[in-house]
Amino acid sequence: MSSNKDFKTGQSTTKLAYLAGIIDGEGCFYIGNVKQGKYGNRRQWHTLVKITSCDKCLIDWLRNHFTGCSENTYRWTAKKKFYRPVYSWTISGKKLDYFLPILLPYFVIKKEHCKIMIEIRKTFKNWGSKRIPDDIFAKRYDFMKAMRKINSRFHGHTFKQ
Repeated sequence: MSSNKDFKTGQSTTKLAYLAGIIDGEGCFYIGNVKQGKYGNRRQWHTLVKITSCDKCLIDWLRNHFTGCSENTYRWTAKKKFYRPVYSWTISGKKLDYFLPILLPYFVIKKEHCKIMIEIRKTFKNWGSKRIPDDIFAKRYDFMKAMRKINSRFHGHTFKQ
């Protein structure tokens, strides 16, 4: 077993590669915005990576070895014949700025997702109560479209045309 440690995280390169593999297979890169303000004339942007699994041990492992938050929900079938717990682990905000460049070399399937997320995160800074400049808003919107284009399974999606 390799004892190589990443100098930034202190985690073994094996664990970092495993995390990237889990994100490749079970993870979701999300970029979105929601209306904000009394009249919905501003936007609040969200960036996150989320892993969802029915196996609690995986989410516990992620929480114990890496930063992030976890939650538990239940999923039902349409006729409610059965339900089962679903667990998720999320990493967002400045934590993405820290982890994504470290994980980038290990991605296989979601390397492009990671690159887009790294680029949009470069547009984030504390704007305070000021409105985000139009050029930054346009860049973020383009990154969101690019992410949705590669995430969408629907071939006729407006972002795929």
